[in-house]
Amino acid sequence: MALVTRFLFLISIVVLMNMIFTTQALKSKLTHLEFYMHYIVVLGRAQGIYAMSSQQNEFSLLMTSTYNFITGPYNGSSFSFLGRIPVMSELREMPVVGGTGKFRLARGYCLAKTFSMDQMDAVIGYDVTLIHY
Repeated sequence: MALVTRFLFLISIVVLMNMIFTTQALKSKLTHLEFYMHYIVVLGRAQGIYAMSSQQNEFSLLMTSTYNFITGPYNGSSFSFLGRIPVMSELREMPVVGGTGKFRLARGYCLAKTFSMDQMDAVIGYDVTLIHY
């Protein structure tokens, strides 16, 4: 009988502690960004690595990149994506795998499209959808 009483007392303490320390779930936010990589007014910096990841006749890269904002409403924030890019595809999709600052715990996707390219320069448009807290 004493064992049952102790067990019920322990369960009631656990339930009470759970009620006291229950946290509310954070509401996620949706942010849509559209920008182009070429010579423009600097809002941020892109840093990352490209590596060849082709098989057979397809030219593709494995890209990891972090976009750091240095001015504007997202100053001090960043988001990162990691994915394989089939370079010759018209539209390329990469997953967003994280973020900092206003984009903390970001997830989402990035669509990249090449608008023009010559031997030394390219204009690439990025359409990024982020879900973050």
